[in-house]
Amino acid sequence: MINVWALVLLSFSVLVISPFVGYQLPGVESEQVIFQNLSLHMFWDIRLPRVIFCFLVGAGLGLAGLTYQALFGNSLASPFTLGISAASSLGAVIMLNQSESNDLSFVGASLMGGLTGGMLAALFVYYIAMRNSSLWLIISGIALSLICYSFFFLFQYIGVLEGSFASFRWLIGGFEQIDYSSIKLLLPFFALGVAYILLKSRELDLFSCGEELAYSRGLNVDGLRKTLFFTVSLLTGASVAFSGPIGFVGVIIPNVARSLTRASHRVLGPLVLLLSGSFLVFCDSVARMIPTTLEVPVGIITTFLGSIFLIRMCLKGHSSL
Repeated sequence: MINVWALVLLSFSVLVISPFVGYQLPGVESEQVIFQNLSLHMFWDIRLPRVIFCFLVGAGLGLAGLTYQALFGNSLASPFTLGISAASSLGAVIMLNQSESNDLSFVGASLMGGLTGGMLAALFVYYIAMRNSSLWLIISGIALSLICYSFFFLFQYIGVLEGSFASFRWLIGGFEQIDYSSIKLLLPFFALGVAYILLKSRELDLFSCGEELAYSRGLNVDGLRKTLFFTVSLLTGASVAFSGPIGFVGVIIPNVARSLTRASHRVLGPLVLLLSGSFLVFCDSVARMIPTTLEVPVGIITTFLGSIFLIRMCLKGHSSL
């Protein structure tokens, strides 16, 4: 438990420090801001909403990964590995290319496209999951991601150069365009999705122990799995709609949390929310502190760390893959 409480304390520290750390955005007079010369405008209108939104996205993706892993009994199941993030991103890109240039149209089109793409992908993944083992579920998710990226590259190739570059940077995953309007649109999906998942903590414990035990306890396994799956997919689609496909948060943090404590999902759920949210905030802070002419998208950081984590799992011969 000492390790758990140390991580909790570290997570809160990251959330407090993050708004004050990082390089200035282009066009701001001061070259660097690390605990000094931080204007009120920079703090309240740029850094704070970015940290809040980053935490919500990370927390939502982490809890989604924890739920997928309980439902399908596979420690690699997550919005990213199941292809739902890629499909949500493709839907958002398609809608953004059709939208007008004003901000309201931008966020509305992004949300609509992300939700549509995510739910269509969820239908495909759920169909595969009901017919095959969890290993084939991950393989189908990889195939779905490749299909989505192939369409995206086609749009990139035939599109206008400036718009294609902007879309490509967004698809890597980042929070450059976030403001309070994005938080207001995401918050209802986040609150309802998280509340429903946390209320089903006992049922997730039964799923983790196997379907036979769940059936023996009178649980409506098929109906609950379907409801939880599409609730989590809706949460994923809303999160990815504004940030792009942030990779591996839903794989790394749930596995780390389970390795630290064998508690029930009643404890694991809030713990994963805090750790995954603060983890993504930390990665975004690292991306902001890299001294480059262009801001490094946070998706590069999380994908790099996630790849190392997967290699470590393979070397250890993880038994639940």
